[in-house]
Amino acid sequence: ERKVSGSFKLNRIIVFNKFLSSNCSNTLGANRSFTLSGDTVLATDSYSGCPGEAPNIGGDVIFSVDMAGVDLGGEVPTLQGTFNGWCGACSPMTDDDGDNVWTLTLQLAGGDSEYKYALGNWVDQEAVPSNCSNTIGANRLVTVTGDATNPTDVYNGCPK
Repeated sequence: ERKVSGSFKLNRIIVFNKFLSSNCSNTLGANRSFTLSGDTVLATDSYSGCPGEAPNIGGDVIFSVDMAGVDLGGEVPTLQGTFNGWCGACSPMTDDDGDNVWTLTLQLAGGDSEYKYALGNWVDQEAVPSNCSNTIGANRLVTVTGDATNPTDVYNGCPK
């Protein structure tokens, strides 16, 4: 049996661009921390939350955007957001039935995420109207609490 004492830093993996709250009692920068002073039982940590908090339940979220009347210029609509690091062309959408409504299903962590639609790798991006029900600043907002189908957004417009 080996005994250790002192301060230790627990590193964690960041997934979906969700970060650890800085308000937790066991937070040191972007990491969890604890001090051993004998036998220690650590509280169960919640992903992106503080010890003892209920975990944020994620889910499969279906995004759709109506591109009717939009000149795609040979590009494919893409979904950009905090969940993919605003990554450009990494989340292309599809229009399997040719109705100009493009869709994409992503598994997201629970909680709030900002997003918007673009063409290709940021060749063009939508201007989200400030008066839409899902507008937050210059982006859209989705709150994930399980599997969900978002209302169909309109490129440069409010959801249908």
